[in-house]
Amino acid sequence: MNDPVMVKLGTEGRECGKCGMYYRNRINANLKEFYSSGEFDRTLRDEDDGYFISGAKLRIGKLGKALDVGSVLDIGCGAGHFLDMLDVPVVDGIDPTTERFISGFFPEDMPEAKFDLITMFHVIEHQENPVHFLSSTLDFLNDGGHIVVEYPDVDRRLLRDSTTMEMVFDNRSHLCEFTSDTMERLFAKSGYEVVEKMYMGDNIPEDKNVMVIGRKT
Repeated sequence: MNDPVMVKLGTEGRECGKCGMYYRNRINANLKEFYSSGEFDRTLRDEDDGYFISGAKLRIGKLGKALDVGSVLDIGCGAGHFLDMLDVPVVDGIDPTTERFISGFFPEDMPEAKFDLITMFHVIEHQENPVHFLSSTLDFLNDGGHIVVEYPDVDRRLLRDSTTMEMVFDNRSHLCEFTSDTMERLFAKSGYEVVEKMYMGDNIPEDKNVMVIGRKT
């Protein structure tokens, strides 16, 4: 994924000439300092709680029987809206700004533990090294466990349009952008196979949020 041969798409976008992953580096500072400072968290707090509650309900509805497990870890749990709605015996979360769960960064601040299901919603696109990040979850997953990754899927055709590309690359905290193909490659390189993929809205292809469920290979 860190292939040095890059094909420039625009002032903010680059495409790996080897694997096709889109990559941007718009944060010229230490990422931990950026997230720990509260700057990113303040942008989230500007949203009404109803936005996060409706998002949590949508995810739970989509996941269905995948949530029939004994334990769940939510990476990037934020205020914990998703975890609060789960009917699961053991739930935990990790986030640099949480006051209720594990306060810190995954995986370095995560205590030893095993879970049946690990979720991350709009987290993977914020990582400098997504392969390392995703593969690190294997150490915290029970045998037979699954991983859920939700991300904003970026179709190559839409990226070729300058207006749409400007819109997609407007979020300076996104360091990577994925298509369905590059997300499947990420899963494979990280020790997972994709078992299910679902779009989070009915208005396809306009709704680009995609949730992928994977299992250990």
